[in-house]
Amino acid sequence: MMYSPVGLIITLPFFEVSLGRGANLVGASLAVYPCLEPLIAMVCIKDFRKVVFCQLPKTVSTPSHTSLFARGK
Repeated sequence: MMYSPVGLIITLPFFEVSLGRGANLVGASLAVYPCLEPLIAMVCIKDFRKVVFCQLPKTVSTPSHTSLFARGK
């Protein structure tokens, strides 16, 4: 799917089909694709989405009452 626009840009001029300004869109979209792919993964994968949107479960920490030194009698 990603390579078909590039293939059409190369093939259509052989059949004298004018591409015009539409050919610029293919180059721009190919340039933007590497930036968008990780963002799409971050939104679609549940674990990534939780980290990105700070939806990690809240942990409650309670102070420990244990001593480092044991009291001997």
